[in-house]
Amino acid sequence: MFGPKFKVGWDGFYINLRPFKREEMGYFADMFSSPRVHEYTLQSRGFTQQMEEKWFDKAQENEDVYWAIEPEGHGKVVGSTGIHDINSSNSCHTGIIICDPSWWGKGVASRAHVARTWYALTYLDRATIQSEVMIENLGSRKALERVGYHITGRNPRVRRSGGMYVDSFSLCLISPLWLTRLYPAGLPEEYAESVQKVRNTLDRAKEVVELL
Repeated sequence: MFGPKFKVGWDGFYINLRPFKREEMGYFADMFSSPRVHEYTLQSRGFTQQMEEKWFDKAQENEDVYWAIEPEGHGKVVGSTGIHDINSSNSCHTGIIICDPSWWGKGVASRAHVARTWYALTYLDRATIQSEVMIENLGSRKALERVGYHITGRNPRVRRSGGMYVDSFSLCLISPLWLTRLYPAGLPEEYAESVQKVRNTLDRAKEVVELL
């Protein structure tokens, strides 16, 4: 399914998270076909409008949550983010891709992470959120850590990038709203800093996320 519309931002820069539109699929496929964009993903092929239209139709029916990312005033989608594997164990997985390299390093992902984390923990009542990032993708890892994800493990040689096999990090975010149920004996000290970051993210979301 597609997630509801949000506006999130600070310091004069805002993005909209909104449902995709079918007429965007050709444009999105063109961006999504760039090997530069997929340097840190599993994809290694090109995409067509027809392929993305099939994805669009399926996305409306499944239980995952997807958003198009559109910088305010830009008028075009520059990426996508989502919440996946929303299961009965009260966990989920998240992912993001910025398909327009001209928007890399400008805070798009950081803003999307704040809104997505807030939605996953409050609207979906997730106890934990899982993610994965290739070790070389330092910017992506830092953006996740800022909202409260912490590294839980290293996965050896699970991705192929630039003709070489590379490692990835597994990350987890723990909801402070679930602490008494998850850790009745008390939160382990090793998670204290990251959980405080999650609290800060939820507090910030109240100020910077606007329902549209």
